[in-house]
Amino acid sequence: KKFIGKDMTNFKDMRGVNLVNEYHKILDKNKIAFTKIYFNKPDDKIHEYPKIVAITRFKPLGIVIGTGEYLDVVRKQIQ
Repeated sequence: KKFIGKDMTNFKDMRGVNLVNEYHKILDKNKIAFTKIYFNKPDDKIHEYPKIVAITRFKPLGIVIGTGEYLDVVRKQIQ
């Protein structure tokens, strides 16, 4: 929720990847895509956790929209 409505142009994941640039590269080849990023969790600001994200462009506003979930959470849900 802390990223809703925020300018993410220069935001980088924990490995230093500029997410907006990466998303645009991926979306130049796909209308909708999945990718993996590395983030900390709200209760653990030190460690990185892989997160799967789904992204797409909303052309009328010229924005990228995405949503994601931590992979450890997904694994727990499917067990």
